[in-house]
Amino acid sequence: MPRTVRRHALPAVTLLAAVAFVISTMSLWTALLSAAPPKPADKPAAGDATSDEDNDQVEPQLGPIASAVKLAKLKVADEKGNEVGQVDDLLLDLGAGRVALVLISPADGKGQVLVPARRLVFPHDDKPVTLNAGSAPLASTERWKNEGTNTKFNRAQIAAIYKRDSQKMYRVEDDAADVTAWFSGLAEQKVANTEGAEVGSVVDMAVTIPTAAIAYAAVSCNCFAESEQKLFPIPLSAFVVEPGAAGWVLELPLDIVEKTPTFAKDAWPTTIDRGWVEYVHVRYGRSPLEGVRQKLHSEKPAGQAAK
Repeated sequence: MPRTVRRHALPAVTLLAAVAFVISTMSLWTALLSAAPPKPADKPAAGDATSDEDNDQVEPQLGPIASAVKLAKLKVADEKGNEVGQVDDLLLDLGAGRVALVLISPADGKGQVLVPARRLVFPHDDKPVTLNAGSAPLASTERWKNEGTNTKFNRAQIAAIYKRDSQKMYRVEDDAADVTAWFSGLAEQKVANTEGAEVGSVVDMAVTIPTAAIAYAAVSCNCFAESEQKLFPIPLSAFVVEPGAAGWVLELPLDIVEKTPTFAKDAWPTTIDRGWVEYVHVRYGRSPLEGVRQKLHSEKPAGQAAK
């Protein structure tokens, strides 16, 4: 009799263990599936002034690029596509590597207005620059009293205009040089090496869309064979612009510049991607999205490590 009881009890125990195993396994898979990472949040609309954190990270600054020469000549349209003005010039914050302000002639012909770049959506083709949805009409924007692009700006004045238009200021590193310039004034900006010898000139800037960060300066170099029809993409962080100096200093050995991938003057690349970021970090030891500096690395104070 005891043997009979044991003969029936063993299968029952085995069955219970199997059921328990199945239940625990299902619970584990349920937990794993419920712990799957959530879907990424929708990205803010291009130019949305509330997307400050997203706009100031590296990734959103990569992507389509546009020539500053072309941007400085585009029409301006409202959100309905109606033409409301014409871009006259771009004010560049060279120390932060940004298009900071845009000078526009409204369609009413009454003077000019100076607006934060974040009030606008920049195109990567020949379409008009457009005002952000909900942005105040140009007609109601305060007219700029100091007409003309000889007016010098500092970053505090730029910040005041952003505050006037209720726009968040772009991120500025603590050690960023306070150097600004009108894009029209940079036409054929001369570039020299650290010994003072002229090596070329800045002919354009690559502006990322939609964040208006300056990805690189397009430089025409006259010191290499067969380079007349080519442009060299050089990050702003490779340049030194001293206060009051007429020229820019390129703090890079010419053999490094010579090995930089070039592009034809009439065949600009349309995007900037992670490959460019990694290339600049490896080749130059710098970030492609930093601004110009005001001192050579060799002039940094004692004890301060070069970046």
